Amino acid sequence: MHDLTLLLRLKDILDAPSISGKDDGVGVNITRSLILDALKRIYIAGVNTVFRDSDCYPKMPSMHCLTVNKTKFW
Repeated sequence: MHDLTLLLRLKDILDAPSISGKDDGVGVNITRSLILDALKRIYIAGVNTVFRDSDCYPKMPSMHCLTVNKTKFW
C-alpha cells in the first residue's frame, strides 16, 4: 500500500521486485498460472491434452504464508 505521506516516485515503482524482475521469477510464474487458468476455462480439452501426462502445468507459486491467528473480540 502506498503511504500518502510520502511522495510516490517513478523510480520506486520501477524498482519494485515484481516489476524490476528481481523477485526470482515469482511474478512471471503468477502471470503464467493465471493465463493458463483462463485458457483452460475456454479450451478445456486442448489444455488437458497438452498437459495430460506432464508435471509441467504452471502452478501458482508457493509464498511465505502467515500463520493463522484468530482475532478475539467481545
